[in-house]
Amino acid sequence: MIKNLYRKRLSRLSSDDSGFSLMEVIVAIAIMTVIATAAAALTGNGISTSATQERKQVAVTIANGALETVSGWSIATNSQTGVNNLYAGRGQAAVTAAFLANATRPGVAQTIPTWDTTLPVASTSDGSINTVFPDPNNPSAQPDTQNGTNYTVTTLIGGCYEAPAPANSTTPDNCVLLPSVGSAALIRVIVIVKWTAGATCAASGCYYQVSTILDPNADLEWITH
Repeated sequence: MIKNLYRKRLSRLSSDDSGFSLMEVIVAIAIMTVIATAAAALTGNGISTSATQERKQVAVTIANGALETVSGWSIATNSQTGVNNLYAGRGQAAVTAAFLANATRPGVAQTIPTWDTTLPVASTSDGSINTVFPDPNNPSAQPDTQNGTNYTVTTLIGGCYEAPAPANSTTPDNCVLLPSVGSAALIRVIVIVKWTAGATCAASGCYYQVSTILDPNADLEWITH
């Protein structure tokens, strides 16, 4: 009788260790598939986010480089032509087209398009001769490829008027189109970088923009960066 009891217990243990059923295997595979899919999606999102941040950082570098280049130019007025050196070689047609193409960008509507008045009115010269590429002296958009992404760089240079302190003390960079009593004529530089790579930028494009105000006058009171 004892032998029969042991046999029943061994038989029960043997049936309990018979392995997974087909349904259990299917459920396990389904769970693993869901986990693997979620992990792949997270990895893909991480890669996409990293690529987006990398493109923006490249745009920042390009924009700051162009702005620093322009800031390093002489802002003196040529005594022979009467044209500020920043505008030399920038034809009216090219400057007007560049301002119109970027009219909705911040600061552009508050900047007076300015060009080299010694050039013919219909001149499309953009001042790109004998300059370093990408050329910040060229008001038209130019391609600049970095890490397989194409960027277009537009450098706008124009005039504006800054009200004297303290009236302007609470509104920095309030450089406007029309002069007022005691206002100073200044120069605004705007660098606009655009790219269309990546899902978030494919439709209307992504932008990074920097600007500064330069003072062509003898005093340095208004120079800001």
